[in-house]
Amino acid sequence: DDSENKVGIGTTAPDTLLDVKSQTGISQIYVRYSASHKTGLLATSNGTFRITPSSRTVQIDTTDSNGGNLQFTKSSGTISGGISWDTGDKDVTLYSEADLMLGAGGSSAKMFIDNGGNVGIGNTTPERKLDVEDSSDVPQARLTYTDQSVYTDLHTTSNGTFRVTPTARTCLLYTSPSP
Repeated sequence: DDSENKVGIGTTAPDTLLDVKSQTGISQIYVRYSASHKTGLLATSNGTFRITPSSRTVQIDTTDSNGGNLQFTKSSGTISGGISWDTGDKDVTLYSEADLMLGAGGSSAKMFIDNGGNVGIGNTTPERKLDVEDSSDVPQARLTYTDQSVYTDLHTTSNGTFRVTPTARTCLLYTSPSP
């Protein structure tokens, strides 16, 4: 469109500066490094936007009027994980086909949720609903009253002592070795 400086590919009436239209369901645009290293971009008929490097896909699906999904798929098309949001309830959900790991300060897992629902903090093989692992000599957990003035620390030491410290007091529980 010469009058508005818009370019249309597959359309004679472009809506934006570059408007690519395809009815076939194949990638509408390829960004290439080489013939074997390319990423396809595709908008589907229902409004889903897909980014397809090789045979995997990242897609943004906003077809739900109350939210949408950012999904990651494998070459088989199986969704391996993603993030969904609901603007009505204001919920955001992180999900994974298998285990879910959260990291900070690098790529290593700091919190791990296995596919059975067990949560590990400092531990990628949790054996209980909450499994906290830490080798430092500081409490592994703190339970705090709303105004922060009262708390109880929980700590397990390397020799098996379980220490409960409610606001500047200490209660020690010792265990004896199994016979």
